[in-house]
Amino acid sequence: MIITTIDLLNYLRCRRYAALDSRMSARQMNSSSQDDKYLALKCLSVKNNYQSTVDEDDPDETVQKKQLHAEVTSKAVYAIKAIAYAKIQSLYPDVMWSQNQKITVNFASGDPLLARLDLMGFYSDTLYAFTVLPVTDKELINWKYNLGKTKYQFFTKNEQGIYTYKKTKISTTIHSNFSDRLEKLTDRRNDSGRHFFDLAFKAYILHKLYPHQTIKSYLVMLNHQYVYDGNPDLQPKADFNLISLFDVSAIIADTTETIEIDLYRMLNHINLNDDSPCQLVKNECQKNTSFECQFADYCFSHIPKNNSIFHYFQQHLGFAEGPKKTDICHDTYDLINEGVVDMLDIPISWLQREKNLMQRYCVENDYTFINKPKVKAILDTLCYPLYYLDFEAYPAIIPRFRGESPYSQSVFQFSVHVQTKRGYLEKNNPKTHYEYIDTSEGDHREDLIKSLLLAIPEGDSSVIVYNKTFEKNRLMELATMFPAYAKRLNEIASRLFDLLRVLKNDYDFFAARGFPKEIADSYNYYHPQMGGSYSLKKVLPLFDASGYEGLPIANGMMAYLQYARFGEIETSERQSTINNLLAYCQQDTYSMYVILKGLESML
Repeated sequence: MIITTIDLLNYLRCRRYAALDSRMSARQMNSSSQDDKYLALKCLSVKNNYQSTVDEDDPDETVQKKQLHAEVTSKAVYAIKAIAYAKIQSLYPDVMWSQNQKITVNFASGDPLLARLDLMGFYSDTLYAFTVLPVTDKELINWKYNLGKTKYQFFTKNEQGIYTYKKTKISTTIHSNFSDRLEKLTDRRNDSGRHFFDLAFKAYILHKLYPHQTIKSYLVMLNHQYVYDGNPDLQPKADFNLISLFDVSAIIADTTETIEIDLYRMLNHINLNDDSPCQLVKNECQKNTSFECQFADYCFSHIPKNNSIFHYFQQHLGFAEGPKKTDICHDTYDLINEGVVDMLDIPISWLQREKNLMQRYCVENDYTFINKPKVKAILDTLCYPLYYLDFEAYPAIIPRFRGESPYSQSVFQFSVHVQTKRGYLEKNNPKTHYEYIDTSEGDHREDLIKSLLLAIPEGDSSVIVYNKTFEKNRLMELATMFPAYAKRLNEIASRLFDLLRVLKNDYDFFAARGFPKEIADSYNYYHPQMGGSYSLKKVLPLFDASGYEGLPIANGMMAYLQYARFGEIETSERQSTINNLLAYCQQDTYSMYVILKGLESML
């Protein structure tokens, strides 16, 4: 078999992965052997590894999202590589460079190791290896360690503007967490660690091919502090300041030796060829993260979909047998491996958190919990007419417009429903529903702002959103970028009313109104079907089961991925996509009205 970095990372997860992957490959090659086990694997292994926050039931839809996201990402990577190549050539003019270089070497088992380098260069006895990543440098720049009472950065800029890591010897007489921080930074089970692991894998192969060369390893990342000034003569795709270079050679030199050990461990897993169930490990399975194992749903298939142990609030903290700090605390994954998978499997005496006891009561009695005094107190602050607001935004990897940075949430759409008085709101009435969507390829934001300010006039009326952090941040960003409208935009931001805090909690609000601490700290609403989640898509079905039913676009990720394709789709499909986006955003704001109306009826 051909072994790549991703293969090695996956095969190291557990003893079972290799056997499952082998079964999948064999059955894919031979359709006659596609038994029930293969079909189960096929259905359960198409999880979207780009966004883990979206609930998915349809494998075909998930595959489509994964493909769309890959298209968007690959275009950005291509543009970043072009900038990187030009910048690196200017920094090292005497080096002979090659792009997209494929390198292979045979391992001891006879299996070829394969890696691809975005940029590789030779000069004298030095070999330069670059990997380009479509992620920002914020984590690496902010990564620090303590030396005594002082904090130091791992990476500092040199005269060439390259961030460098200097191997540091720490005296045993001075307290420091340097080793722990370095180990965490390079741990293959987290995002940054996988980048270093990939470079170490490449360096290992290069050392095999060029044993007498000094290997210099670099990461190319997006500069998170970059802000596009709108200059058409120096767009981000041609601006060297968009990217940051990290010389991580010293780190890679210390981690390369572990690659060979890991390769032998991988081969051992393959030779075992054992696909029987094994212990589930949180940091290896990576359930509900961007690096979730493709077989996670298969291995977790014995966990109930409704009201499992994972649905307890704060289950990641474990379950203590008593209230004392010395009482035994059981880790969630340890319990699952012992067969404790359902909410009701947990002994009730182990539920030390009041929120968990509330969940347990609701599940055992099929009961809807609502703290009416708290819900009434917060709803009484509403000021009519009510404006239900929802934004859709495109997290552009490369900034598109003035004032934006890498991954800025660039708002391209909004929906506003207006409820003039308590009671009925018609969903499709043009007199009470306002919407905007960008259909151009230019900077549309000022038009969007003008339309928004017409939809939400000045006043004291409440502007209802769901989880207000997102909408508030977008309003404040637009206010900064367009100061002529700052006063109005900030005024809208100050009127935001978060429907999520009605359902969940707002401790400061309730404590200020005299509720006892334990009551102020408790959640306000819960239903067993919520499964520990307060997402809009989980809550709405409790009040309207048909809300998003039948919508071609039914979540935020699909919305921005479809928007990203505007410039490539044909006119007929383009209009259909626009209509689908409008319908989705409209449903979001109407859903808030439906939930609010349902809560009021419960009071």
